[in-house]
Amino acid sequence: MIAVAVLIAIAYSALVLAELPIATPRIITDQNASLSDNVTKAFNTEQLFGYANFSQSNATFEENSTFKWYKRTLYQPQNRSLISYWKMDGNANDSSKFKNDGTVSGATPNQSEDCIADECLFFDGGDYISIATTEYDVAGTTFEFWAKRLTVTAGGISIRDVIFGRSGTCCQNFIAFREADDGLQLETDTNADSCTVTTGFPTADNNWHHYAISIAAQTCTFYYDGTEVTALDTIVTDNITLNQIGVGYPGFKHFNGSLDEVAIYNYAKDAGEIWNDYINSTYTPLIYRGSVGYWHLDGDALDTSSQGNDGTVTQATSVDGGIINGAYDFDGSGDYITIGDDDALDGMDELTLSAWIYRTTTDTQDAILSKYDAQNQQRSYAFEVYSDNKLRIMLYTVDGLTDFRTGYVSPNAWHHAAATYNGSSVSLYLDGVYLGTSARTGAVNTTSEELYIGVTENSGFSVPW
Repeated sequence: MIAVAVLIAIAYSALVLAELPIATPRIITDQNASLSDNVTKAFNTEQLFGYANFSQSNATFEENSTFKWYKRTLYQPQNRSLISYWKMDGNANDSSKFKNDGTVSGATPNQSEDCIADECLFFDGGDYISIATTEYDVAGTTFEFWAKRLTVTAGGISIRDVIFGRSGTCCQNFIAFREADDGLQLETDTNADSCTVTTGFPTADNNWHHYAISIAAQTCTFYYDGTEVTALDTIVTDNITLNQIGVGYPGFKHFNGSLDEVAIYNYAKDAGEIWNDYINSTYTPLIYRGSVGYWHLDGDALDTSSQGNDGTVTQATSVDGGIINGAYDFDGSGDYITIGDDDALDGMDELTLSAWIYRTTTDTQDAILSKYDAQNQQRSYAFEVYSDNKLRIMLYTVDGLTDFRTGYVSPNAWHHAAATYNGSSVSLYLDGVYLGTSARTGAVNTTSEELYIGVTENSGFSVPW
């Protein structure tokens, strides 16, 4: 019996098959520590470290794109705890699974060099974003955002630079900076039911800063640039209902400056998590970025990207004990997941496949991910562990076939397996370590073959996981 925990993401023109770990205890990463020390720490924390860049397949170990992707999965924040995540990359699309996309009114994109991660949105003091009206529970919620506030002249308004608000409700339901002391205030559904920090924050200085409010059991904790600051009031009793970003009640002043990486979680993050989010934000917090398929396999094969490529499970058994939460157990006899044939799943110029896998046997041919039917000449790619226990990628492009295998995938342990294609060569990696490269050019072959997890089709299913 062989168990595999899988999620798939295709970033830009890249396919990624991976599973992200949640492990305890959480350990704050040390970016000045040795590489090996941080890799060890990675197994004990859910926080992000690496930024995915698919172009440097032969770079050094630390800078290698797939190694960074491997670290990225190990340091991953609890993205399934996200209620909303607005990356502000020229729009207000929500990259969480809830898809609370916003409508931008006036805010304009900034270039990447002026932002924290990729693009961001600039608000000129009259711009805002409308989002679905949502009530947030003060028993456990975290608000995080990066803000670059422009220096402004006091205008006699008690509340200015609104981050979150609710239209039409006076003096309640907002998160905003205060005019008098540049503090940060959260007000709930009840007027004067608020938590506030009045010291420890800078004035609007036209520089980027990271802010977070973590609420646990009706108690607020404020953070500025990763560090907790002392609050004046900390207790709230009512929930907070929001439907706007950048503005609130008409008597309040709109946000003036830039916002980036705005996120809301459905639990109270602790100090270690906030610190890691602060120091690692420039690496981009989530693997959702640009994905067209993302399957957690926690009891289903739903796609949590924006593409809707949900899978259908056949016989595979959902089990506990995956890298994060659950996994699927494929017994090697008729178990598989069908994803289907979407235009975005082949024809790309660059491709990355990765997976967290757990083998319970050796000397067997175990399919991980496949869009490949050789007998019917429908060949795009197949990723597997071959019967000699080597990691194998078969990639068919418009210029021909590469069949490359190397390394050794040991049994009875979780391994992170990855394959990359950058338009000129195919490379394999195991647990973040570069194994080797084989030359290949051309776009990935476009076929009508469906994408499968756990099996490769050859005019009928074969090579089961």
